[in-house]
Amino acid sequence: MRVAPLPRADATALPPFAVPAPRDDMGRCIVAATGLDPRDLSLCFESLGHNCEFGLMQRQLGAEPLSLLRFAGITLDDLLAGFSAGFAGVGEAVSVSLHPTRSGRHEYLVRDARFGFSLHSFRTAHEVAAEAVVADYANRLRFGRRHLMELLAGGERLFVFQRPGQITRSQALPLLHRLRAFGPNALLYVDQDPHLPPGVVEQVGHGLFHGRLAQMAPAEDVGELDLTGWLGICVNAHRLWSAFRRVAA
Repeated sequence: MRVAPLPRADATALPPFAVPAPRDDMGRCIVAATGLDPRDLSLCFESLGHNCEFGLMQRQLGAEPLSLLRFAGITLDDLLAGFSAGFAGVGEAVSVSLHPTRSGRHEYLVRDARFGFSLHSFRTAHEVAAEAVVADYANRLRFGRRHLMELLAGGERLFVFQRPGQITRSQALPLLHRLRAFGPNALLYVDQDPHLPPGVVEQVGHGLFHGRLAQMAPAEDVGELDLTGWLGICVNAHRLWSAFRRVAA
Protein backbone atom coordinates (compact mmCIF):
# COMPACT_ATOMS: atom_id res chain seq x y z
CA MET A 1 0.00 0.00 0.00
CA ARG A 2 1.35 3.45 -0.92
CA VAL A 3 1.22 5.92 1.97
CA ALA A 4 1.29 9.66 1.24
CA PRO A 5 3.97 11.57 3.19
CA LEU A 6 2.87 13.56 6.20
CA PRO A 7 3.66 17.28 6.41
CA ARG A 8 7.30 17.80 7.32
CA ALA A 9 8.32 19.10 10.73
CA ASP A 10 11.62 20.67 11.67
CA ALA A 11 13.97 17.91 12.77
CA THR A 12 14.55 18.21 16.50
CA ALA A 13 16.60 15.93 18.72
CA LEU A 14 17.35 15.78 22.42
CA PRO A 15 20.59 14.24 23.72
CA PRO A 16 20.56 11.34 26.18
CA PHE A 17 18.89 12.16 29.48
CA ALA A 18 20.64 10.46 32.40
CA VAL A 19 18.25 9.03 35.00
CA PRO A 20 19.78 7.96 38.35
CA ALA A 21 18.96 4.45 39.54
CA PRO A 22 18.11 5.16 43.23
CA ARG A 23 14.34 5.63 43.36
CA ASP A 24 14.33 8.87 45.37
CA ASP A 25 16.91 10.46 43.07
CA MET A 26 15.08 9.08 40.04
CA GLY A 27 11.82 10.68 41.14
CA ARG A 28 13.36 14.09 41.82
CA CYS A 29 15.21 14.05 38.52
CA ILE A 30 12.13 13.22 36.45
CA VAL A 31 9.86 15.67 38.29
CA ALA A 32 12.40 18.43 37.65
CA ALA A 33 12.52 17.57 33.92
CA THR A 34 8.83 16.98 33.22
CA GLY A 35 6.75 18.06 36.22
CA LEU A 36 5.59 14.45 36.55
CA ASP A 37 6.70 11.64 38.83
CA PRO A 38 8.00 8.48 37.10
CA ARG A 39 4.67 6.64 37.42
CA ASP A 40 2.64 9.48 35.94
CA LEU A 41 5.20 9.99 33.20
CA SER A 42 4.87 6.35 32.16
CA LEU A 43 1.08 6.74 31.98
CA CYS A 44 1.47 9.38 29.26
CA PHE A 45 2.45 6.55 26.92
CA GLU A 46 0.40 3.73 25.39
CA SER A 47 2.24 0.58 24.36
CA LEU A 48 1.44 -0.99 20.98
CA GLY A 49 3.10 -4.23 21.89
CA HIS A 50 5.77 -6.31 20.22
CA ASN A 51 6.33 -7.79 23.66
CA CYS A 52 5.76 -7.02 27.36
CA GLU A 53 8.84 -4.84 27.89
CA PHE A 54 7.21 -1.41 28.02
CA GLY A 55 4.24 -2.72 30.00
CA LEU A 56 6.55 -4.28 32.56
CA MET A 57 8.48 -1.02 32.78
CA GLN A 58 5.20 0.68 33.73
CA ARG A 59 4.56 -2.04 36.32
CA GLN A 60 7.96 -1.48 37.91
CA LEU A 61 6.86 2.13 38.44
CA GLY A 62 3.52 1.13 39.99
CA ALA A 63 1.43 1.91 36.89
CA GLU A 64 -1.16 -0.60 35.65
CA PRO A 65 -2.95 0.95 32.64
CA LEU A 66 -5.78 -1.16 31.18
CA SER A 67 -4.30 -1.29 27.69
CA LEU A 68 -5.34 -3.66 24.92
CA LEU A 69 -1.79 -4.30 23.67
CA ARG A 70 0.29 -3.60 26.76
CA PHE A 71 1.39 -7.22 27.19
CA ALA A 72 0.86 -8.30 23.60
CA GLY A 73 3.19 -10.02 21.22
CA ILE A 74 2.19 -8.69 17.80
CA THR A 75 3.86 -8.17 14.45
CA LEU A 76 3.84 -4.83 12.67
CA ASP A 77 1.71 -6.32 9.86
CA ASP A 78 -0.90 -7.55 12.34
CA LEU A 79 -0.82 -4.21 14.14
CA LEU A 80 -1.51 -2.35 10.90
CA ALA A 81 -4.33 -4.73 10.04
CA GLY A 82 -5.80 -4.35 13.52
CA PHE A 83 -5.91 -0.56 13.30
CA SER A 84 -7.31 -0.71 9.77
CA ALA A 85 -10.21 -2.72 11.20
CA GLY A 86 -10.43 -0.70 14.40
CA PHE A 87 -9.81 -4.02 16.18
CA ALA A 88 -13.52 -4.73 15.68
CA GLY A 89 -14.41 -8.18 16.96
CA VAL A 90 -11.38 -8.52 19.19
CA GLY A 91 -12.09 -11.05 21.94
CA GLU A 92 -14.37 -13.19 19.77
CA ALA A 93 -11.76 -15.87 19.00
CA VAL A 94 -9.77 -16.35 22.21
CA SER A 95 -7.74 -19.44 23.04
CA VAL A 96 -5.11 -20.29 25.65
CA SER A 97 -2.05 -22.47 25.82
CA LEU A 98 0.27 -23.35 28.69
CA HIS A 99 3.91 -22.31 28.82
CA PRO A 100 6.44 -23.24 31.52
CA THR A 101 7.76 -20.57 33.87
CA ARG A 102 10.99 -20.42 35.85
CA SER A 103 9.09 -21.44 38.97
CA GLY A 104 8.13 -24.75 37.38
CA ARG A 105 4.51 -23.75 36.93
CA HIS A 106 2.71 -23.29 33.64
CA GLU A 107 1.34 -19.88 32.69
CA TYR A 108 -1.57 -19.41 30.32
CA LEU A 109 -0.65 -17.57 27.12
CA VAL A 110 -3.75 -15.98 25.63
CA ARG A 111 -4.20 -15.67 21.85
CA ASP A 112 -6.67 -13.63 19.85
CA ALA A 113 -6.87 -15.44 16.52
CA ARG A 114 -8.79 -12.64 14.80
CA PHE A 115 -5.85 -10.24 14.95
CA GLY A 116 -2.99 -12.67 15.46
CA PHE A 117 -1.62 -11.45 18.76
CA SER A 118 -0.86 -13.23 22.00
CA LEU A 119 -0.37 -11.95 25.52
CA HIS A 120 0.71 -13.12 28.94
CA SER A 121 -2.07 -13.73 31.45
CA PHE A 122 0.30 -13.97 34.45
CA ARG A 123 -2.04 -16.74 35.66
CA THR A 124 -1.11 -20.39 35.99
CA ALA A 125 -2.84 -23.73 35.70
CA HIS A 126 -2.37 -24.11 39.46
CA GLU A 127 -4.60 -21.09 40.04
CA VAL A 128 -7.45 -21.23 37.53
CA ALA A 129 -9.05 -23.38 34.83
CA ALA A 130 -8.46 -22.66 31.16
CA GLU A 131 -12.16 -21.99 30.53
CA ALA A 132 -12.18 -19.23 33.13
CA VAL A 133 -9.13 -17.58 31.56
CA VAL A 134 -10.76 -17.64 28.10
CA ALA A 135 -13.97 -16.06 29.42
CA ASP A 136 -12.07 -13.47 31.44
CA TYR A 137 -9.83 -12.42 28.57
CA ALA A 138 -12.66 -12.27 26.07
CA ASN A 139 -14.17 -9.58 28.30
CA ARG A 140 -10.82 -7.90 28.96
CA LEU A 141 -10.00 -7.65 25.28
CA ARG A 142 -13.38 -6.15 24.44
CA PHE A 143 -12.95 -3.61 27.22
CA GLY A 144 -9.39 -2.92 26.10
CA ARG A 145 -10.58 -2.22 22.59
CA ARG A 146 -13.19 0.30 23.80
CA HIS A 147 -10.56 1.98 25.97
CA LEU A 148 -8.12 2.12 23.04
CA MET A 149 -10.72 3.74 20.79
CA GLU A 150 -11.32 6.42 23.45
CA LEU A 151 -7.59 7.12 23.72
CA LEU A 152 -7.24 7.31 19.95
CA ALA A 153 -10.08 9.82 19.66
CA GLY A 154 -8.60 12.06 22.35
CA GLY A 155 -4.95 12.13 21.32
CA GLU A 156 -3.91 12.24 24.98
CA ARG A 157 -1.29 9.46 24.81
CA LEU A 158 1.97 9.09 22.97
CA PHE A 159 1.81 5.66 21.34
CA VAL A 160 4.92 3.49 21.56
CA PHE A 161 6.07 0.78 19.20
CA GLN A 162 9.36 -0.94 19.89
CA ARG A 163 11.43 -3.86 18.73
CA PRO A 164 15.09 -4.90 18.63
CA GLY A 165 17.08 -4.17 15.52
CA GLN A 166 16.11 -1.24 13.33
CA ILE A 167 12.67 0.16 12.48
CA THR A 168 12.75 2.22 9.30
CA ARG A 169 10.78 5.40 8.81
CA SER A 170 8.91 3.70 5.96
CA GLN A 171 7.73 1.07 8.46
CA ALA A 172 6.75 3.61 11.11
CA LEU A 173 4.86 6.01 8.83
CA PRO A 174 2.00 3.63 7.91
CA LEU A 175 1.44 2.96 11.62
CA LEU A 176 1.32 6.70 12.35
CA HIS A 177 -1.17 7.16 9.52
CA ARG A 178 -3.40 4.47 11.02
CA LEU A 179 -3.26 6.18 14.42
CA ARG A 180 -4.02 9.60 12.96
CA ALA A 181 -7.08 8.25 11.18
CA PHE A 182 -8.72 8.10 14.63
CA GLY A 183 -7.57 11.44 16.07
CA PRO A 184 -4.63 13.80 16.67
CA ASN A 185 -2.21 11.06 17.63
CA ALA A 186 1.58 10.79 17.67
CA LEU A 187 3.95 7.82 17.56
CA LEU A 188 7.27 7.08 19.25
CA TYR A 189 9.17 4.17 17.76
CA VAL A 190 12.07 2.79 19.76
CA ASP A 191 14.70 0.51 18.31
CA GLN A 192 18.45 -0.08 18.18
CA ASP A 193 19.24 1.97 15.09
CA PRO A 194 23.06 2.01 14.86
CA HIS A 195 22.95 5.51 13.38
CA LEU A 196 21.35 7.05 16.47
CA PRO A 197 23.25 7.39 19.78
CA PRO A 198 21.63 5.48 22.67
CA GLY A 199 19.20 7.64 24.64
CA VAL A 200 18.67 10.22 21.91
CA VAL A 201 15.10 10.97 20.86
CA GLU A 202 14.47 12.83 17.62
CA GLN A 203 11.40 14.27 15.96
CA VAL A 204 11.58 12.95 12.42
CA GLY A 205 8.21 14.10 11.11
CA HIS A 206 4.84 15.57 11.97
CA GLY A 207 3.92 13.69 15.15
CA LEU A 208 6.61 11.06 14.58
CA PHE A 209 9.39 10.51 17.13
CA HIS A 210 12.28 8.06 17.14
CA GLY A 211 14.39 6.91 20.07
CA ARG A 212 17.16 4.41 20.56
CA LEU A 213 17.45 2.20 23.61
CA ALA A 214 20.97 0.96 24.27
CA GLN A 215 19.88 -2.50 25.38
CA MET A 216 16.48 -4.11 25.02
CA ALA A 217 15.41 -6.88 27.35
CA PRO A 218 16.31 -10.44 26.30
CA ALA A 219 13.44 -12.36 24.72
CA GLU A 220 13.78 -15.14 27.27
CA ASP A 221 13.37 -12.74 30.23
CA VAL A 222 11.66 -9.50 29.25
CA GLY A 223 11.48 -8.48 32.91
CA GLU A 224 15.24 -7.84 32.81
CA LEU A 225 14.69 -4.45 31.24
CA ASP A 226 16.68 -1.23 31.32
CA LEU A 227 14.45 0.89 33.58
CA THR A 228 16.63 4.01 33.64
CA GLY A 229 17.24 3.76 29.91
CA TRP A 230 13.52 3.60 29.21
CA LEU A 231 12.83 6.51 31.54
CA GLY A 232 15.46 8.61 29.78
CA ILE A 233 13.72 7.89 26.48
CA CYS A 234 10.34 8.77 28.03
CA VAL A 235 11.61 12.09 29.42
CA ASN A 236 13.00 13.16 26.05
CA ALA A 237 9.98 11.93 24.11
CA HIS A 238 7.56 13.64 26.48
CA ARG A 239 9.40 16.95 26.15
CA LEU A 240 9.40 16.80 22.34
CA TRP A 241 5.80 15.62 22.21
CA SER A 242 4.64 18.37 24.55
CA ALA A 243 6.35 21.00 22.37
CA PHE A 244 4.83 19.46 19.23
CA ARG A 245 1.33 19.53 20.74
CA ARG A 246 1.68 23.19 21.66
CA VAL A 247 2.67 24.08 18.10
CA ALA A 248 0.06 21.81 16.50
CA ALA A 249 -2.84 23.02 18.70
